[in-house]
Amino acid sequence: MQSRSTFQNPKKQIVIVTVVVGILYWYQVYRSGWPSLEDYLMFIALKVFFPQYQEQIGLPENVNALWQDMWLLAIMFLVWIAFFSQYVLPLNHTRERFWVVVRLLLYMVGQHGPAIFIRDGEVIQRKREMEKPSWGVVVLDTASAAVLRSALAFTRTVGPGTVFTRRFEKVAGAVSLYRQSQMVGPKPGEDPFAPQGEDESDEAYQDRMQRRWETSALTRDGVEIVPNILTTFQLDDDPYDEKTNIKPQTPNGTEKKARTQFVCDLVSVERAIRHESVDPQERLSSQARYQSWNNLPAYLAVDVWRELVRKFKLDELFTFATINPAERTLETAYEKISKAVRERLTQKYVEKLDEFGNPTGIQIESQEYKILKERGIKVQAAAIANLRFERKVEEKLVAQWRANWLERAKEEERYVRQQRSLAAHQGYEIALQDFAVSASRLPAAKLSQQSLPDLNAVLEFLVRGTLEQCIRDPELHQYLTNEKQDIVSLIEWIRSN
Repeated sequence: MQSRSTFQNPKKQIVIVTVVVGILYWYQVYRSGWPSLEDYLMFIALKVFFPQYQEQIGLPENVNALWQDMWLLAIMFLVWIAFFSQYVLPLNHTRERFWVVVRLLLYMVGQHGPAIFIRDGEVIQRKREMEKPSWGVVVLDTASAAVLRSALAFTRTVGPGTVFTRRFEKVAGAVSLYRQSQMVGPKPGEDPFAPQGEDESDEAYQDRMQRRWETSALTRDGVEIVPNILTTFQLDDDPYDEKTNIKPQTPNGTEKKARTQFVCDLVSVERAIRHESVDPQERLSSQARYQSWNNLPAYLAVDVWRELVRKFKLDELFTFATINPAERTLETAYEKISKAVRERLTQKYVEKLDEFGNPTGIQIESQEYKILKERGIKVQAAAIANLRFERKVEEKLVAQWRANWLERAKEEERYVRQQRSLAAHQGYEIALQDFAVSASRLPAAKLSQQSLPDLNAVLEFLVRGTLEQCIRDPELHQYLTNEKQDIVSLIEWIRSN
């Protein structure tokens, strides 16, 4: 970034203007007569020690003019500071206009506190800005919220806008209000099982292995699988109390939602920051020691993935539970795992699976959903994709697929034929029932009014009922073009006989 020139730097502009104005003012005072030392001493004596003699002796005019100019300069300085400070920060309330003037005056004398900007959940500050103990200010954009703390406890939760901090009050943590997505596992096109390459540094190899172990899991027969796991989540917009079903309140005792287009429930913001974890194995100065709140959904999804994949063998992941068309579930073990991971992160109650991955029909409480709810996080989607195997395992799967594809294709053909035959038979029975109902509707209504039914009349009513069904059903018009005229001729023949 290119440095600003002298005339583009605001601080240098202020200094230059101040010096120029001071020189001009000094020149005007010099032309009107510069006060002597005796004039200054007389003015101080009459102002401070003998104010009762001011009217009798009179103040030196040149010194009194300087005194009035100083007062006018101070008053105008405060007025202009108060005026321009209204445009320094985004303000919502009248009381905030007073606090911004105070903060600006403190900044001018070097006694100000931290001045922090939070954008998209990231804290932007100068080095050691948080260490300033005085009154400060925090500006949050519309997609950010934060929790403030003192040296002893959390103090309050704030949303988008301008927040004036108290003495010794700091930012404990900030969150982004955007809907977020996080993917863990190997990078696209990366082979986690490959040995270290000749051009690959030790650090790059360790990073690749770290991404491998993030999602690595073993099947029931001991085969390692490394997928990518994607979670989509945001702050919970309804953080009700799980036990009492009553929505909790913010620390100041009132339910609050920040004014923004994003989901910003301050209770969820506080829960997310309060429950951020710490890795005790990392150094105190390491950034990896503090685990951000938005890492939790992916970590929980990985735990559920590892728990479920060990219930199945490798052959069961991509094959149906049975090849019998009458008993086929059309759901592989891989699809079962993906569905179970998604449900356990998004639903309060889920169906329990036994040790072999079969549904038991028992509804249990999802502990992962409970943990997310306690931390103010709402998961909207979870997916498992890009399953990676060792090369020999992948070759085995391909060979197995090639050996069984013809048998499975024939099985699929038999299954489709059976389903088609079953659908045709069911359609035939439904058509007979509809025909019987439509044909008997008119005879039932007419013959109920006669004591002795006439066989010719019964036959005519049955045929007329069939004709009415052909007329009422628009789908029959394209198929029964000449048949309707034949039915009308049949009715006339019955009447003539």
